[in-house]
Amino acid sequence: MAHYLRNQMCQFYYDQINKTNSDESDVDNFYNNTLSIYFPRTQPYGLEQESRPLKDLGLTQKSDFTIRCIRNGQHKKVVIIECKRKALETQDAEWRTALDQAITYIKLIRTEKEQTASNPIHIIVAVGTHLRAYTHNQGATDAVAFHLYPNELLELAKDEAKVHAVFQEMNRITQH
Repeated sequence: MAHYLRNQMCQFYYDQINKTNSDESDVDNFYNNTLSIYFPRTQPYGLEQESRPLKDLGLTQKSDFTIRCIRNGQHKKVVIIECKRKALETQDAEWRTALDQAITYIKLIRTEKEQTASNPIHIIVAVGTHLRAYTHNQGATDAVAFHLYPNELLELAKDEAKVHAVFQEMNRITQH
């Protein structure tokens, strides 16, 4: 059963990622279009593409995307997405660097007054056409594998049904 790749724009950006010499912006474009399917504005979600670092707070980079949800009149950041270009898919160090970057940003987010410290923040690390999903709990030094397909490296086309399930589950649990 097809899901997001049925969408012509998502398929287009997926194909762009797979071209020789694709870069991180191709991965960003895919997620910019795909995440809006799973976290729509018709529900209480906003999709923010991060473009500037927070140098005054010691960060030289922020995550590529943040999904914000409105709960009880408060805006909370619930999912962080960090993207890297396809050429780095096979480099384990890049996966760790991307996850560490997201965790550093989450620790900063947790200091914001509108965030509920005890709520988990979910992470998607996307390198090229592959992704891994995690959850970061308050006070943790590292993230843990997301409860659906833990520790699996998912490919956007080959594992489309699983990726679809991960996105749907993140939507479901962040609304409560």
